[in-house]
Amino acid sequence: MESPLEKIIFQKQDAPGLIKMESGLMFYQEKEAMLWLCIEYENRFETYLLLDDQDQPPYRNHLTSGVGRTLEQAREIAVNKMEKEVFNKVH
Repeated sequence: MESPLEKIIFQKQDAPGLIKMESGLMFYQEKEAMLWLCIEYENRFETYLLLDDQDQPPYRNHLTSGVGRTLEQAREIAVNKMEKEVFNKVH
């Protein structure tokens, strides 16, 4: 089964202005593992975060994204959305 991030990669791999894609694993507050995907375009960055418990308790499966003129802006938007939607933090 294809993950949501794999679907995004296949959808955007030939997008106009695409420079590169990078992905990896990050830990939120040293306990929550999330997959990330960063896509760099000529004029913007897109960042995607995936928290997927893979059918294990507590059964979370959330994808958030952020778009910004810099990688830092895009990352901050995606993290803030994840914090609000999953961890109930309000900024």
